[in-house]
Amino acid sequence: MTKREELNSLIEGKQEQIVKIRSEITELYRESRLLSDEVCWFTEEIEHHPKHKYQRNENWLDGKLVGRVHWIMKVPVVDEGRELEIERSNIVRLNGEWLE
Repeated sequence: MTKREELNSLIEGKQEQIVKIRSEITELYRESRLLSDEVCWFTEEIEHHPKHKYQRNENWLDGKLVGRVHWIMKVPVVDEGRELEIERSNIVRLNGEWLE
């Protein structure tokens, strides 16, 4: 085995380790998204969006199982010297499949 072939085989082995570690991190990240506490929480429900009179198409989420992660974002109000709390959410699952 030449030095180049030896180095290429080492590179391939390290690439396989990287792929394995990335998949483990992805699974841990998904598991952490499903946890609920006072900082952020997960909900999953079928969404219903009624079609309005002049709306051409239905909402693309209508009738689909949507998993969302919710959190509270604090925005400072400079004029009043206080913080405004806004509930935010992000879609992470659609019909039981994880979105990347």
